[in-house]
Amino acid sequence: MFVTIKNVSKWFGDVIALNNISIDLEHGAIGLVGLNGAGKTTLIKILNGLLKPTEGTVKIYGQNVWGNLDLFSKIGYCPEIDNQMNYLTGLKFVQYNLQLHGYSRQEAIRKAQDVLERLNMTTAMTRKIKGYSRGMRQRVKVAQAIAHDPAILLLDEPLQGLDPIGRYELTTLFNELIKEGKDLIVSSHVLHELEKVSQTIVFIDHGKILGKSNISDLRATLKEIPQRFLIKTDKPVKLAQQLLPYKLIDDVQLKDNEIIIGVKNVQEFSFKLIEVAKETHAEIKELRPLDESLEAVFDYIYRGNY
Repeated sequence: MFVTIKNVSKWFGDVIALNNISIDLEHGAIGLVGLNGAGKTTLIKILNGLLKPTEGTVKIYGQNVWGNLDLFSKIGYCPEIDNQMNYLTGLKFVQYNLQLHGYSRQEAIRKAQDVLERLNMTTAMTRKIKGYSRGMRQRVKVAQAIAHDPAILLLDEPLQGLDPIGRYELTTLFNELIKEGKDLIVSSHVLHELEKVSQTIVFIDHGKILGKSNISDLRATLKEIPQRFLIKTDKPVKLAQQLLPYKLIDDVQLKDNEIIIGVKNVQEFSFKLIEVAKETHAEIKELRPLDESLEAVFDYIYRGNY
């Protein structure tokens, strides 16, 4: 077993951040998903030894986490908070972190250059962090987490604020690390981000573990969740009239040049919408989900509110 969490609670004064949680996690890639304030960051900080549980025990590879210096050297941590030393270059920042892990100065420089090149920061590594974009700042945080070749990676919201290219590049890197045999725990409040890198998803809400699911079972469940979409088109009435008779459509609402439509099967709906748009010669100007949120997933899977 990779991680064993037993009866863990964490209190901050009167605030209960984690409430008597217990779970076992196997080796591989784990997605920790929850709304903001659910307890994800608190749990990750307990896993990397930055916080001590108020109650309960946490073990990684069968070893107690708290105060375990040998275990800490095997962990790479990418925090959510953006708190790098802005006066340093990216190269110096990663180099100094490596030296803290015991590498010589020359070895730390070499390894820092290698990992930053892997993260497509070859030209940016000699610039000061204060001039970095949000995507570069995220990359340099990930770089310092993986530079010392840890067995375990704890990544707290590593994709937050990235553009599509940045998200693609980091998810590609995470999948490469998984293939290299690393154990990953990646947190996010956006479920679809974790689908691309995780084999198992753990749901956390208000300091409690709601459950866990392997990714294939979760995808099957998500297909069943009723969803609403907004469609902007030049022929809203004609398009709505053609879509309404199909059984996969729950309801249709018209507003100006917009259609709000409820569907039972997103994949089938996508194919049907393309087909009907061609038949009616309608131009689809915009298509976006209105409730593809984590809250909607929780409501459907765990709270039974649909």
